[in-house]
Amino acid sequence: MVSRTYRTLLRLSCLALFVALAGCAGLRENAPSKYEVFFASGSSELSPTTKEIVGQAAATIKARHPKSVIISAGGGAKGLALSDPRFNVVRDALVADGVSPAVIVQSNLPVEKMTGANISELRVEIQLVQN
Repeated sequence: MVSRTYRTLLRLSCLALFVALAGCAGLRENAPSKYEVFFASGSSELSPTTKEIVGQAAATIKARHPKSVIISAGGGAKGLALSDPRFNVVRDALVADGVSPAVIVQSNLPVEKMTGANISELRVEIQLVQN
């Protein structure tokens, strides 16, 4: 009787472990390689929503181990003035979440990515580079 219960528990434990591992693998494969973080106008502070997005990016970075992580900011007069403080805030949040600072690279958003002055002034991109 004990051995039958033990075998059932062992099977259920193996099944639970398999499902958990399959779920983790799916998260890594389906997670995006680029995250967009939007700031309030004139601000370089992370809101609760942006903290969550940066946390998701950090989890993906730690799972995928990319060659580098490019944090791009800028756009418009206000965006360029805030690009360094926003880069620092996002970088610091990623590092606090366990991302190695050695893989983080700073960049400015290219002009072709600036879809509108207001949007580009508010946006920072986090991009994972695998190769």
